[in-house]
Amino acid sequence: MHLIFFIFSLMGHAEPGYGPTLIAGVAAGPGSAKSDITIQSRTMIATDAHALLGWGLSGITLGVLGQYFLLEQTTSPSEVGNTNMSGQGYFLGLGAACNLGNFVLQGAYDFSGKQQLRKKTVDDEKVTYQEPKGFTAIVSYRFNPTFTIDLLYSNHTYSEQTTGQTTNKLTSDKLKESYVALGFGFVY
Repeated sequence: MHLIFFIFSLMGHAEPGYGPTLIAGVAAGPGSAKSDITIQSRTMIATDAHALLGWGLSGITLGVLGQYFLLEQTTSPSEVGNTNMSGQGYFLGLGAACNLGNFVLQGAYDFSGKQQLRKKTVDDEKVTYQEPKGFTAIVSYRFNPTFTIDLLYSNHTYSEQTTGQTTNKLTSDKLKESYVALGFGFVY
């Protein structure tokens, strides 16, 4: 992170939408996870760190939005077939931000990433979901020129699962996750 700040300090400070821009934050809030057939709906708590690194002109910034997230299942495993979807992962996507004075609107189409479940199978194998497709939307309110209060919405569907060394395409039983989170951020 210090390297990113050093690089931006060499380029000079940029208002969002003019030159190199970094918009980042952390957020937490409720969500859900389920699939159409095998994974029963359950509630989750999400913690998310996100950053949009891009280049802007005339108040619009285009770049890459990266997210790292932790998901904690709040539904008791005994209520959902003794399963637990708690884990961590990341998303990468093409993103954009629009500077509207005190508000900064961000959005991204997320096409890369994965989520690894914390609990292994009874055979001691890791379970990972890949090939997410979805989007992230963030509304930020600047309470001073640099710092923001953020409202984030994330919605993704995974189309591949790996258990141990075996990878399966999920066609009719894709994992679907979404969450809404509130947090703080900065614009540089």
